[in-house]
Amino acid sequence: MKVIAFAAAALALSGAAALAQPFEGKGSVQGWNIFFNGKTGGCFMEGQQGDYVVQMGTEAAMLGQGDGDIFGFVAVYAPAEIALKDGEMLPIFVSIDGELFGGDVVGVEKQGFHGGYVISNSTEYADALSDGSVMTIAPDTPSATEISLSGTRAAIDAVRGCQAETAG
Repeated sequence: MKVIAFAAAALALSGAAALAQPFEGKGSVQGWNIFFNGKTGGCFMEGQQGDYVVQMGTEAAMLGQGDGDIFGFVAVYAPAEIALKDGEMLPIFVSIDGELFGGDVVGVEKQGFHGGYVISNSTEYADALSDGSVMTIAPDTPSATEISLSGTRAAIDAVRGCQAETAG
């Protein structure tokens, strides 16, 4: 298992594709919509998988991590309530095609959606998300959730392109 230092921070994220409207759309790639968040200076991708809304992207300005540091985040939301409460931080394990990563998840409740996010600056984690097929949140537990990573390589490349275009 790889323990990744997921740094927790308060992000202004939306919980559903329809909620992403205030952000500037940058197109779509292989089932993922690409957005720019002018408030945070970050770009992200968002897709719907069944009841789940999945976001992955970059955040810069709000993290306060120093000049030019950009961290990545992964967020998963659902309309059903979950055990993780808004603002609560809990340890979590994520499996990407069997490779385990550990860190902390921060709970988010927004406009009827519930979920959480993790933040990381690990290139190993980003590469696994880009190259993987399936991400399993909380593997080997009754609440395990599988998320398809189909199209993530192209969408992550588009998010990086968006970030490069909007940096400045």
